[in-house]
Amino acid sequence: MIILIHVSGAWLSCVLIVVVIKLLYSLIPFISSETSWTLTNLTFNISHFVMFHWLQGTPIDNNQGAYDGLTVWEQIDDGVQFTATRKFLMAVPIGLFLLSTHYTHYDVLQFAINFCSLVIVLIAKLPSMHEVRVMLYVIGLGLGDEKDITVKGLEAVKSSSRIYLEAYTSILTIGKEKLEEYYGKEVVIADREMVESESDVILADADKVDVSFLVVGDPYGATTHTDLVIRARELNIPVKVIHNASIMNAIGACGLQLYNFGQTISIVFFTETWRPDSFYDRVKENHQIGLHTLCLLDIKVKEQSIENMARGRLIYEPPRYMTVNEAVEQLLEIEEKRDEGICKPDSLAIGCARIGTDTQKIVAGTLEELVNVDFGGPLHSLVLIGSRMHEMEAEFVKEYAYNLDTFNAIVKRDYVH
Repeated sequence: MIILIHVSGAWLSCVLIVVVIKLLYSLIPFISSETSWTLTNLTFNISHFVMFHWLQGTPIDNNQGAYDGLTVWEQIDDGVQFTATRKFLMAVPIGLFLLSTHYTHYDVLQFAINFCSLVIVLIAKLPSMHEVRVMLYVIGLGLGDEKDITVKGLEAVKSSSRIYLEAYTSILTIGKEKLEEYYGKEVVIADREMVESESDVILADADKVDVSFLVVGDPYGATTHTDLVIRARELNIPVKVIHNASIMNAIGACGLQLYNFGQTISIVFFTETWRPDSFYDRVKENHQIGLHTLCLLDIKVKEQSIENMARGRLIYEPPRYMTVNEAVEQLLEIEEKRDEGICKPDSLAIGCARIGTDTQKIVAGTLEELVNVDFGGPLHSLVLIGSRMHEMEAEFVKEYAYNLDTFNAIVKRDYVH
């Protein structure tokens, strides 16, 4: 389509289409000359709007999806505004409107119809409407504070009628009041119940007004967010995901190279009756091929006790955020039970707290050393170092060593060869 607009004679073809439409309506006996001009104007503007401002993508398969989310108008001249082609395509409906107005003898009703169709077509061509969509935005906030949002994400938030903050898979170091002050808009806290059981509230009218769903880290950092996108698509609600930093890539701050990480695991809080250890098998698989393991630590927000759930009381426990210390204690307990030598007391690991913020803390050491380190407030994560640690990684990580002599000795013995 883009090629056709630029080839010789394409502009003339556009004019000829108008002429053909007018001739066809003029051949219909019961249609007056005045009405035929209005019908010609409407037919051209409707087809013009659908072709240039509604349909997205291109029939050409060799563009690797570069234009899949763009209308034909947005693709013209790579989005550069007020080029000769764009000016011509704006001039045609204006010229047709003037002709229709003249030949309908300035009839008020037909003038109003022709003018409204012209305004709709022209508004869609304005630079301020470039890539503007009514949709659900799923926006990553990054890891720190209100200023970690991307420029594109902030623009989407400011254009939204409703803004929700998912607040149970992760947290920022600030409250929603700071976000509201920075955005200049109200932010609604979306808890687990709303996101998983009442998603219709979030998606309501998202096909008519912009709605933003804010996620700490990156939007695809939790399966819950993927599920929300699937539900929106089922309702034919357009979705745009705006990415940001997450612990999955920011963990590189500890000095280990991202492509040396294996499967990521989650460690949940033990209870008196439930002490799951299935994730140990994933750690073992990583260990067998020498890869590092990122451990995401449990978060309990707006959780009910078993007693309150059984009694149907909406009483929630205080928020709990697993610390590196608790995670290490649980790993050592599982190792004692399994006795497979994967998470030994002298195995090296890296404890991380508040990665991506000004107060981040990183400490490397043995598991038994990390048990005694005060990492401060949430959120924490843990990395189990793989045996294939590169010497460059070791050189970087040793700056965080709890005990440098111990760290160097174990690295020389078990890791870098």
